[in-house]
Amino acid sequence: MWGMLLTTGMTFAQMYPGDANNNGIVNGVDVLYIGVGYNASGDSRPGATTIFEPQNLPDPLWSDDFPDGVNYAYADCDGNGTIEQADADVVWTNFGLTHGIPGSDDPSMQGTPGIDPELRLQGNQFLASGGEQVSVHISLGTNLLPANFYGASFVIILDSTLIDLGQNFEFQFPQNPWYDGMNDPVLEYLKIDEEAGKIYVAISRTEQEAIQGFGRLGKLSFVIIEDVVDAISIDTSFQVDSIVFVDQQLSTLPFVSGNFEITSNREVKTGPPLLIMPNPAEGPFEVQTEGWQIENITVWNAIGQAMNTQIDLHGETATVSPDKWPPGIYLLEVETKGGKAISRIAIR
Repeated sequence: MWGMLLTTGMTFAQMYPGDANNNGIVNGVDVLYIGVGYNASGDSRPGATTIFEPQNLPDPLWSDDFPDGVNYAYADCDGNGTIEQADADVVWTNFGLTHGIPGSDDPSMQGTPGIDPELRLQGNQFLASGGEQVSVHISLGTNLLPANFYGASFVIILDSTLIDLGQNFEFQFPQNPWYDGMNDPVLEYLKIDEEAGKIYVAISRTEQEAIQGFGRLGKLSFVIIEDVVDAISIDTSFQVDSIVFVDQQLSTLPFVSGNFEITSNREVKTGPPLLIMPNPAEGPFEVQTEGWQIENITVWNAIGQAMNTQIDLHGETATVSPDKWPPGIYLLEVETKGGKAISRIAIR
């Protein structure tokens, strides 16, 4: 009778399939836990399913815990006794579901320039108008400041007033990525919420060793909506949020938010053609249109800041005098009665 009482009062630890870190919400960070525990094994979960409901964990639990104390059994999302890719599939199936009072993941850690790796956005243009296809590469680290990388989770939020969410927008992982080392297996997961205009990205190594390196994490492509008449700054049309980088111990790593960079010579025009002389320039330069009177000129630097400068308008010609501009590439937005034209100027 005493034994029966013990059995009746026994309680089991419970988990929700997909919530690999047991914090109450299923998201990209759970993929990072699966990547750290990859190939670990233990007892299977009795009566296991992938339905998002409380399920008893095996008793006893697995022999290993993650650094924060969560048992590896929570990362066995399908309950078959091994942590593997199928468990990350369960995360994506139950993505966004919650239970109890959801906790928060480790926040992004802003690093120190010159010490920590940089997260960079590199686009094929800085300004775009309605109907244009835009590509933006997201990269981490440089040759001089590589990242100590094991996994990453982040969210790309698109501005529905600027980006056509009715057309395809996508995120592509790089081919032969730098973060797979010597062709090590990696987990790469993508979740697109077209209604909310969000793209969820998760990347994780699976070999329990971080890699020192740098390069692209992926490419974002989208289309500016047709109703956008004036050219808009690309980096105002989306943002990268909820960024978490971790090492093989699941420690959150600091990074530096870099500037948006122009990476091509592409010229965007929505009005009359322009002639800029000289280009490159070391001092004042002239802007000429073909038959249209110039009404205003705005100069933008590579991070979208309007430059203070002296501009003398003379009908179809204007003289622009750089005032202590650093060397680099700048964009000219020229307004005329025939529309706007946008072109580049290199300052030495």
